[in-house]
Amino acid sequence: MAALVGVCGVAMAVYLVLAHRQALPVFSPDEFNYGRAARSIADGDGKAILGVPYDLPAALYLYVIAPAWQGSSTTDAYGIAKAIGAVLICTTAIPTWLLARALLGARLAIVPAVLVLAGTWMTSAALILTENLALPLATASLAAMVMTLRVPGSRWGWLALGLAALATWSRMQCAVLVPIFFTALAVRALIARPQTWQRLRGDAWLVGAVGGLTAIGTIVALADPGVLGAYSGVVDGLRPSPGRLLAAAGHQAVGLVATLAILPAIVVIAASVRRAAWKDDDLAALLVVLWSATVLLLAESAWLITGFGTWHVERYVEYVVPLALVATVVIAARSATRWRDLAGATVGLGAALLLAPPIRNAAEERATDATWHRFDQLLGVSTPVALLLATLILGG
Repeated sequence: MAALVGVCGVAMAVYLVLAHRQALPVFSPDEFNYGRAARSIADGDGKAILGVPYDLPAALYLYVIAPAWQGSSTTDAYGIAKAIGAVLICTTAIPTWLLARALLGARLAIVPAVLVLAGTWMTSAALILTENLALPLATASLAAMVMTLRVPGSRWGWLALGLAALATWSRMQCAVLVPIFFTALAVRALIARPQTWQRLRGDAWLVGAVGGLTAIGTIVALADPGVLGAYSGVVDGLRPSPGRLLAAAGHQAVGLVATLAILPAIVVIAASVRRAAWKDDDLAALLVVLWSATVLLLAESAWLITGFGTWHVERYVEYVVPLALVATVVIAARSATRWRDLAGATVGLGAALLLAPPIRNAAEERATDATWHRFDQLLGVSTPVALLLATLILGG
């Protein structure tokens, strides 16, 4: 615990300094809208922008940063709001460490906790973005899902649902946590064949609640997109073709691999093809939730990005990163993969990344752009070649 406190303290200090160095908002209109709405809340006028009501149901983050505008100038309030966000996003290390401790013990648990504070997703600490609160809450919910699969019939499942609700109140995109949970419960029951019905009986009420919420939420959102507030456009009138959705999902997958710094993706894929990994109850629970979250977040984010552009958005899929980092350390600690599987995953992933499109929005394609930029400086290569070289080097 002392190591975790120390790591979080150092990270908070670093990101507070870096946030202070970011003088102006750079995400438009997100940062401007959130800042104005938070100021309106602080002034007692509710969620509004220049007097016009701001229809944002997922407003928990606004209430958290609203105190920054209590008696502060706009400039000071902006700095305080960023400081709040920097502290919040650093707390992602806490549920990461708690889950890792349950699977690895206290000594190794600090490794994924450190790694989760060192990636490109942490640049949100210098911005007024809902991810600063949604990421730690979503991480905690996903970690509780893993614990639910490890200990059927426990209270972890209800905690996971409660945390998913808070994450959704922070960012509407996190509503996908509920179908992720339902998918994970179903898959775990199916692969635990001799114990399938025993597991279902132990979590019968939980399975019913999660399944019911998934069905009701989907029906309501499709029937009345207005319940999504400012996000209603992602359902109302948006009908992308299957081909476009598949391309967008592939583009998002490229961003996720780059965000993970490639190596965790190689390790997780290599372990996932081994039957022995799925016979390890702890690792199986982790992989089931990780893959359920990966597939559904890729699908959800692919639908979202078809509505506004031709680039991917790495922060839409960053919620699986903490679980992937924990899984990587667990797999390494338990020697849960083989050299030939690692080699196969390296070659296969590298080949797939040759299909990556060029960078179109560096602010949203942060990790992909950083990877390409370094190799371009050295060798003058394209984005796909840069990703291939990085994969071969790291895999090697």
